[in-house]
Amino acid sequence: MVAVGELVCLRPLTDRDHDALWDAAHDPVTSRLTGLVPAGSREAFDDWTKRLRQRADRVDFAITTPNCDDLIGHAVFTQMDEFAGRADMRMSMLPGHRGRGYGREAVFRLLELAFAPHPHGYGLHRVGLVVLALNPRAKELYESYGFQEEGTLRDYARDGESYTNATVMSLLADEFDASRSIYTPRTHAGA
Repeated sequence: MVAVGELVCLRPLTDRDHDALWDAAHDPVTSRLTGLVPAGSREAFDDWTKRLRQRADRVDFAITTPNCDDLIGHAVFTQMDEFAGRADMRMSMLPGHRGRGYGREAVFRLLELAFAPHPHGYGLHRVGLVVLALNPRAKELYESYGFQEEGTLRDYARDGESYTNATVMSLLADEFDASRSIYTPRTHAGA
């Protein structure tokens, strides 16, 4: 699946994205805001990114712009179960691309793909996510699309020498109203 928007495009990850993904995996701000631990060796990282494409329960997207195919962010549906109609979502923007509106539209395009029926999307009923308490901007972004809080995961992620809580959130298909967005709805099926 491919989604083309005003500010961003979502396309499948390719080998040419590995260098930018490696850099993002070692960015301290990305690690702190997502709770993801920086990758180990480059060889293990490259092996992991190649295995991603073989997983049936995961779909990874490169976030690019309509004018340039360089990676500016990474998004993923994990624990995807099309039979049950659910998936979890994660997204992060690379340094230099945060706070510029790319993430806001990327979330919108991900939700379009999640809830659009086949062949234009995955036809999901529910999208869930976990957002760290130390990332209130992300929580506000998800709330702006209608995500609802489901609970708190106490001391979920390490934050330096301490821990931070996380909020579990979800959005159901009938709660997502693409017509109320500032973006033009337009999901495309593609390679």
